[in-house]
Amino acid sequence: MSFFLAAVAAQAGIPPFGYTTTGSPTLRTHGIYTSLHWTGDGSFTLTGNPDTLTFDIWCVSGGGGGGHGYSPGSSPSNAGGGGGGAGGAEAVTGQTVSIAAHTVTVGGGGTGMASYQGNRGNGSASSFGSVHSTTGGGGGGGHESPGSENLGANGGSGGGGSTNRAGGSGTAGEGNDGGDGVFS
Repeated sequence: MSFFLAAVAAQAGIPPFGYTTTGSPTLRTHGIYTSLHWTGDGSFTLTGNPDTLTFDIWCVSGGGGGGHGYSPGSSPSNAGGGGGGAGGAEAVTGQTVSIAAHTVTVGGGGTGMASYQGNRGNGSASSFGSVHSTTGGGGGGGHESPGSENLGANGGSGGGGSTNRAGGSGTAGEGNDGGDGVFS
């Protein structure tokens, strides 16, 4: 659940571009690499880019909530719910960013399934304006949940399936498929 924007400066310690921000990002300098890191929503306004620098963007979305485990009276009695999938994560490099305001959205994690009849929540997407976004993680399947709620949901990385149920599909380039639930 974070967003990272970085550019390379001509000299160490000198900001390579003019900008303003909201949302309290953390500014870091690593040699000639300057980065901003958000852990909550905000904005980035590029006010000047005299060297026409490109930007590297690392975008991570919120993870999915876990599925509900064993419920009294259900069978098998030691069955569990699937884990939530990781939020989609992707890095893009060499991006041109226009001199304008860009909204930074940091996706939150999904809610866990509170009971076998509840719904698990997928994670929320993260994005940097219209330049880049990733998909939230899929929620985990719940044991003996009605309908498709016992399957892992699709997402950045798919949620895990509950006992003997399929995991969800991951988004290509962002994550992996969730694991199938097994009972042995």
